[in-house]
Amino acid sequence: MKKKTMQRTQFIFLACCLLLDSLSAPSLAADVDLFHAIQSGDLARVEALIAAGADVNARSKNDGTPLMLASIMNYPEVVRALIAAGADVNAKQSSEFEEINGYTALMMASQNCHLDAVQILIAAGSRFD
Repeated sequence: MKKKTMQRTQFIFLACCLLLDSLSAPSLAADVDLFHAIQSGDLARVEALIAAGADVNARSKNDGTPLMLASIMNYPEVVRALIAAGADVNAKQSSEFEEINGYTALMMASQNCHLDAVQILIAAGSRFD
């Protein structure tokens, strides 16, 4: 396997583990449910949870946001719904893992070649810094 492909695979694995491992971290049940709905790509459930008051800027135990999870899982319609509900497109993840410390949803989508999510995030004002 080429070095670049190996690094990308390692990044995807690490980022997914950190985001998915911490689904029970948000304090409100609606926020936990939001992370689970995003994980499964359930747009209707995501929209219902947002309407019920789930925090689109909730932070997981590892400081990931719903938008980061939707971006790394490649769910562009979920990305759109979160942004429309006020998700911070420039939120940065604070992590003990240097590989992803300071990453944004845009960086995660870009790293994983999720062009639709990248375009949506840029259109919504996500910055490259």
